[in-house]
Amino acid sequence: MRFPVLITILFATCLVLPAEAQKDRAFQALAKTIVEEHLRLNPDFATRMGDHRWDDRLPNFSAKGRADLLAWARSKARALRYFMWVAPPGWGRY
Repeated sequence: MRFPVLITILFATCLVLPAEAQKDRAFQALAKTIVEEHLRLNPDFATRMGDHRWDDRLPNFSAKGRADLLAWARSKARALRYFMWVAPPGWGRY
């Protein structure tokens, strides 16, 4: 009786792990993109963090620059929603 249950659990685990690994890789790629773009859009911050690739640039504090930065931040927030963890019912209740 235990053997079929064990095989079922192992088979289900094999199906779930590749999907989770794919989601992890997608998150890592998105996180790397966000960090790189943030450093490019905020060269003064990049310099303070020790990244000197954008030392020849200044931040864009114009109205258009601020609007572009806000639009960028909102688009990345929308992209990150895909990875939000939803707590199961009753999680964290004492």
